[in-house]
Amino acid sequence: MVISLIGWGWLVSHFLYSPKSSEWGIKAALGLAFSVVIGGVLNLFSLISPRAILIYLGLGVVILLFFIIYKFRDIIGGLLNGCRTLKRDKLLACLTTGLILLFFYQYVVAAFSNFNLGDDYQAYFVYPEKMIQTGSMGDDPFSDRRMTTALGGQYFLDTFVLAVLPFDYLHLSDRGAGWLILILLIWDIFRRYKISSKATVLVIASFMLFPWPLANITGQITTVALFTVLIGFTYFKDKFEQTSVWRRAILIALIAAALCAIKSTVIAACALYFIFYYALTYYESVTRKEKLDVFKAFAISSILVLAALLPWMFSMYHSSGTLLYPIFGKGFYGTVYGDYAAPYSELSYANLLNVLYQLAGVLFVALFLYILFAWRSVQHDDALRRRLRLVILATVSGMAVCAFMTAGLGVFRYTFTFVFAAIILLTVNFIGEREKFQGRLTSLKYDSVAFIIIAVIFGAGALNFFSVIKENLNLVYTRLFNNSESSFNDFFDDIKVSGGAGASDISERTGYQKLQDSIPADSIMLTRLEKPFLLDFTRNTIYIIDMPGAASLPPGLPFFKGSEALAEYLLSKNIRYVAYSYSTDCLFTREVYLNTLKSTTNIWQRTATKDTFDFNDNLKELGATRKRLFDDGHNFVLDLQVKN
Repeated sequence: MVISLIGWGWLVSHFLYSPKSSEWGIKAALGLAFSVVIGGVLNLFSLISPRAILIYLGLGVVILLFFIIYKFRDIIGGLLNGCRTLKRDKLLACLTTGLILLFFYQYVVAAFSNFNLGDDYQAYFVYPEKMIQTGSMGDDPFSDRRMTTALGGQYFLDTFVLAVLPFDYLHLSDRGAGWLILILLIWDIFRRYKISSKATVLVIASFMLFPWPLANITGQITTVALFTVLIGFTYFKDKFEQTSVWRRAILIALIAAALCAIKSTVIAACALYFIFYYALTYYESVTRKEKLDVFKAFAISSILVLAALLPWMFSMYHSSGTLLYPIFGKGFYGTVYGDYAAPYSELSYANLLNVLYQLAGVLFVALFLYILFAWRSVQHDDALRRRLRLVILATVSGMAVCAFMTAGLGVFRYTFTFVFAAIILLTVNFIGEREKFQGRLTSLKYDSVAFIIIAVIFGAGALNFFSVIKENLNLVYTRLFNNSESSFNDFFDDIKVSGGAGASDISERTGYQKLQDSIPADSIMLTRLEKPFLLDFTRNTIYIIDMPGAASLPPGLPFFKGSEALAEYLLSKNIRYVAYSYSTDCLFTREVYLNTLKSTTNIWQRTATKDTFDFNDNLKELGATRKRLFDDGHNFVLDLQVKN
């Protein structure tokens, strides 16, 4: 994946950035952004398939080989120079070896990690699998995550894995390829600032050790990489290869569009960085012509972002009734029908306290320290001061928007990507531009301040690393040998790990095939199953209801009106067949989730729980009044038109 992305990025760089540059990390990030935009076109026209993915990846490799031949002497010279440096500097060689081993460890753990039984199984496995099977994400009007979490960029990247590997390895798209791209990118940026290799390796290791909020397989690390290159190419463009205003506008649009397509929660932060950059460029322009050029570049870049997103947005509109939730409408979201609640619809002091509690984490403390030391300390370069302040302002404003929209729910997770990218760029400036800082709070050089902050990050990461290493090794061992009775615990202390099995086995696949065979081909089926990604999406139109009430076709799902009202509504939408994991309530049981009905819980969570309980109860009632076409003691399929 990474080799192919570097190839595509090299092609983009040749036309828009620098044909001379041989920085692999920057190329990989550009290739990542380019691939997300291309994925939107392929998805719109239903052209995605394992063969198409392999051809695309193969073309990227061929393009890279062409450029390697084109710059063979420079590349070989760089590799030989690197080898000689490692041979001379034993400490650097040891640090580099340690970094490689750390990445290998993280990669292996990612390859065998468990998944989120709700987010991943109900949605994030489904979308790339539908792409692989049918050519596109298709329609899912009852899926909340289809509408609210992303347009589909990361799901397309996940097809790179699914084209050749089973679901068990879907972490590798973000936590494998994403990490390698980010490592290469940080290396390139630190080299641009002429920072020593030893310092660079230590900083990268600190970032790798830090516990990332990887709650599911959505794009976290890939998003950090794109934010890093976006901020670098804009606010600190003087450290990168120079290009024309118009080419830079296209480049910025490409990266911004990829960010918006991969994760909806970063759109606000991306827009802030984008707008603030062009406002800064306009302010720094001297002549009227320069100001006019900046305005034109802003307009062109904005139009190109929209154009690059339109294929993804058309797909979203066809599925969920909105081009982009909630910016271009709420579509089929539950609040439109008046029966659902948004997280921010009942704000209180408790929400503010929750936000402050999350901001007390190491990552936000590090950001606060950088803000504290940077705000008034740049004396010798007004341009650098303006850029640092705008990066800080955009970052903090993005955090505030996320905190409001989610009412404080998961602020750390939803803001992590751009906060982490900002910390990367602040770190490199504190170290690489230390002579331009004048200490106001300390007499230390500002590279020392940066290393102290990095040491804090390293310490937090090391504590987490050693606390989970046995658990991770146990998980890898169990998954590797596919035996829940045997584990790595035989050699170490007892460790209890939830899960351990793969995403699916042959018996489950066979069971889901029999379930689906019970209904006619080409019919519509609404599913509330534990593992809907195992279904054949080419045989039937399958709607997945991942969070009842959060999304549904007009006039909205009926709640608290009884099972017959639900059956009547579904039949009015030509949905005759319903599948349900009734033995486990699709893992949403009262025993586990009853506590979310407390008045202290966010109103969005309370509403979601009430609606889900009612929907599950209605399906069970229908199971007693409608004909069961299939029942294996765990899942059933109902024919809503035939009563018992």
